[in-house]
Amino acid sequence: MKHRDGLGFTLVELIITMVVMAILMALGTVAISGLQAQARDKERESDIEAIARGLEARYANGNPKASGGDDTKKGIYPGVNEILHSDGWSRAGYTPEQIVGGYRTDLFPGTSKASFISPSGVDTFNLVCVYACAPGGDQTQLNNAFNNEDRYIYEPMDDNNNICCCGTCYKFNLYWKDEAGTIHKVMSKHQ
Repeated sequence: MKHRDGLGFTLVELIITMVVMAILMALGTVAISGLQAQARDKERESDIEAIARGLEARYANGNPKASGGDDTKKGIYPGVNEILHSDGWSRAGYTPEQIVGGYRTDLFPGTSKASFISPSGVDTFNLVCVYACAPGGDQTQLNNAFNNEDRYIYEPMDDNNNICCCGTCYKFNLYWKDEAGTIHKVMSKHQ
């Protein structure tokens, strides 16, 4: 065995050390990315659970801010028109006809504005359909609602599984996509 007189590292030793460090950094980056994706999915799941609880509270209590025939009474879920009204849109037949600035968190007790903000930082709560809707659960309609974006989709339905714009919406589905693109569905308690 030959003894080395110099105190420094050889070029081969430096290269091996750098390769090992690069591999460890790559593995660490992949692990951190995976943890961040899991955290975003947990945030989405938590948001959907809060919205579902808020919808169940709306079912039990009725609309706290407006009246409008069958649309706003207890024992039903909000339809398309009531959701639009809660977002500040003018709706004929509602009293008051419009609430400027909306009242979504009041309509869904227990939610906050953050419940409706996706991990990407945008207001993400959308209706599955507004005009000329297919029956509930239609995949094309659902894909159009997602529009390749990070969204939470609300689908109110009547007893015949048709999208419910107004009146007696007896059930709902909420949808969200995880980081892998898998669609998850949360159904109302009264299915």
